[in-house]
Amino acid sequence: MKLSTEEMVLVPDAVFIHHCYSEYKLSKKIHNEIDLFFYRYGIDKRSERRRHHLAFLEYIKMKELNSEKYLKTREIVLSQEIEEYLEEPYVLLYMREKAI
Repeated sequence: MKLSTEEMVLVPDAVFIHHCYSEYKLSKKIHNEIDLFFYRYGIDKRSERRRHHLAFLEYIKMKELNSEKYLKTREIVLSQEIEEYLEEPYVLLYMREKAI
């Protein structure tokens, strides 16, 4: 059974990490780096970080990058990609709505 994003953000950590691995071949180390980046960016709520986490992974897919190859690269490249994702107009609009 495939869960919606709204359901996925509420599952236990082990289930979320397993989903990220099975869907995107995302290692636990890279998962933690993405989560830490969003936390340091100021997204305190775990469910919001997970929404962005999943949206970022879909963003990478949309850019037609090989997620498995890409997500094994260095943290600096990962940070640059996350910052680029955060500058996307739809992400900015979503974050503004959440701030109101």
